Amino acid sequence: MTSEQAAWITGEVMASLKLDELRQAEVERCVKRIGNAILIRCNREDIPKPLEPVIAQMAEDMLRETLGQAEGGTGTVASVTRGDTSISYRDDSSISQAASRLMTDYEPQIRRFKKMNLPRREN
Repeated sequence: MTSEQAAWITGEVMASLKLDELRQAEVERCVKRIGNAILIRCNREDIPKPLEPVIAQMAEDMLRETLGQAEGGTGTVASVTRGDTSISYRDDSSISQAASRLMTDYEPQIRRFKKMNLPRREN
């Protein structure tokens, strides 16, 4: 992914989620990770222009999950019991589960950008 592509996608994600400049490094890291995952998944060395909005949407979805966890401190509340007060939170593994679900959720959009990995013919 070129630096121009990363900058454009980062700007799109930050504008869409209405994030301040303090979160820019987090957004950039997320965009780069998703971009690298797509390059590996699609067996490519470049990101085509039509794939940029898909990466932006994936980053938005991932950051919504991550930011939801971060704002709650220890995670999103899973259940609350009032008798003898019990509060349980979702664990951090839900973020990693969201990351793995992300690729499968976007697979139909990503699939058309895959390149075949043909064996090289030796003479």
